[in-house]
Amino acid sequence: MYPELLKVALLRGMTGREHSLPRPIHWVIDLSQEGKLLSFSPTVAGEGRRGKRFQCPKNYHMQFKDGKIQSVCTNQNNWLPDFLVGPVDEVFPGGVDGSRPLTFGKRRQTWRLIFQAARDLPSNVIIQGIKRFLVTRPDFLVVFKLHMAGENADEIPKPLKEGKENITFRVHGVLAVSDPDLIEWWRLRVLRQREVVVDRLPVGGDLLSDAPGRLTEFFPSVLGGTPMISYNRAPFQSFGMGNQTTPMLLENAEKCAAALNVLCDDPDSNLWLGGMTAVFWAANSERCIAPGFGSLIEIPDSLDVKDFLESPWGGISRDLPDGKFYSAILKKTKGRFSVRSWHETSLPKAEENLRRWFGVLDALPSTFGHPATPCKVSNLAKCTVQATKKSKPPHATYSELFETALFARQFPFRLFAAALERQSLELAKGCDKKTRSEFEDRLRARTSLIRLYFELNKKGDSITMENHTEQADAAYLCGRLLAMLDKIHIDAHKKSGGTNSSPANRSYAAASTTPALAFPQLCKLTRYHLNKIGAGWAYRLENGYDAEDNGGVAFEGLKHICARLKEAAGCSFPRTLSLEEQGRFAIGFYYERCRQWPKGKGKDGGMNDTNQTTESDSDKQE
Repeated sequence: MYPELLKVALLRGMTGREHSLPRPIHWVIDLSQEGKLLSFSPTVAGEGRRGKRFQCPKNYHMQFKDGKIQSVCTNQNNWLPDFLVGPVDEVFPGGVDGSRPLTFGKRRQTWRLIFQAARDLPSNVIIQGIKRFLVTRPDFLVVFKLHMAGENADEIPKPLKEGKENITFRVHGVLAVSDPDLIEWWRLRVLRQREVVVDRLPVGGDLLSDAPGRLTEFFPSVLGGTPMISYNRAPFQSFGMGNQTTPMLLENAEKCAAALNVLCDDPDSNLWLGGMTAVFWAANSERCIAPGFGSLIEIPDSLDVKDFLESPWGGISRDLPDGKFYSAILKKTKGRFSVRSWHETSLPKAEENLRRWFGVLDALPSTFGHPATPCKVSNLAKCTVQATKKSKPPHATYSELFETALFARQFPFRLFAAALERQSLELAKGCDKKTRSEFEDRLRARTSLIRLYFELNKKGDSITMENHTEQADAAYLCGRLLAMLDKIHIDAHKKSGGTNSSPANRSYAAASTTPALAFPQLCKLTRYHLNKIGAGWAYRLENGYDAEDNGGVAFEGLKHICARLKEAAGCSFPRTLSLEEQGRFAIGFYYERCRQWPKGKGKDGGMNDTNQTTESDSDKQE
């Protein structure tokens, strides 16, 4: 990954030792030249503000202090403030609510930096105004009340209280982080700090460069304050490496970190995957002449890749031009991050994988006559856990599905097993009218996962509504039979106001694992239900439609399913079903529920149920 990140830095002209970087600023304190408070206002209006991005001073990632090189991170020993930008606790002497002591280390360091700039730039109106404001030891609650037009300041936004929002100063209408003199002062300061550190670094080489250079002892931060590389020092010290845990040239480390930060910060180059982050970028940096009207010079960029990678997440497939790209999925933990996967492929190959993915999902119909739209990755992940706000899928579930869709990774067996387990639990619980839509969506998503397992891993024949009745697998036919018995049961109880239980609710788990125990009793009750339905509709449920009664197309009923099962299973129900057989059972069950019965009455008359599904979960069930 690092050689490709170096190319990104080269293409974008990044050295990794820039003295500034884009950062969000959420609030601005307006001051006069004399340091008098004028106003306190957000940079972006409206609720849910995320702050406006400005080019802000950036600290160098190492410093020489107390006779040794140290990493600049967020502990009290070697922490350095950001110049002119920071949370309330680092600027105001008492913090947000006045409870911070005057000796608070981070606030003291921030003030020391501002006062040092004021001494070095005595004629700079901006820094002198900020200094005059701070020497009055302002109270933040007073400042915020000014923003609230004198009202109670108890409504301070929670992110501002928790130090998640940054503030800066504007003096006499000029934003402090945009003042040229202050920017140059900071640039020279960072340059001197780096020179002091570099003079004390050892000389060596790494695998990324041929020429020797200074080896870094500490790595720049990525992903919001996490060292780009971090190893346990002890195993390396015995080999005489000292603080150098892994050999990498300082310039290479800085460029790689800068490139990764840009990719993670650019909305067109990253995607959030439920606890992990996917970063991606175009690999082809050469200009090419595209055919067409005149000469069109194209440079593949991350926007094309972004559109492409969003398609499985958003459920929409898009065509993209030819090109090569890289993708890495990163997992961040406390103080560390890891590369969970790395992919290098071309857009045509990834598009081929994606079309296959959607081909499997599109072949699955929807219940209740809704249009069959592809299931989103997020929905597929959520259907494997309990349907509550507190239940969230493991982070790996999102990335595994994402990689399966785009990079032809083998479908995880654990997701297949989780879908089968959740299927039995949720069908047993059922649903009511309020939750029916969500129930059916989750049922379809689970069946999609099961089908993906067979289609992508087993390379089996595709099962569609057109060949649904041609399947001869015993487990598949058992699933069809349960759905048919469920429909008969529901129709038998319609006139009496519905039922709180049906074969799919009370017997799905047993029927899908031990058919020989569950089906004899279910089949025995079916005769009573058919008699209760009576008239021509009971006849149709049992015998289906002949071709002459259905526009030349025969429609199978209960007896046809039983005849097929008898032939496939050898005149008896299977004793047990393996996990894969349970998966075929689930597919047969779902497809049978989605069959749309003919609208014609036929020669024997009788009512006709126009619903596409068998309402196996009673609307009365609570």
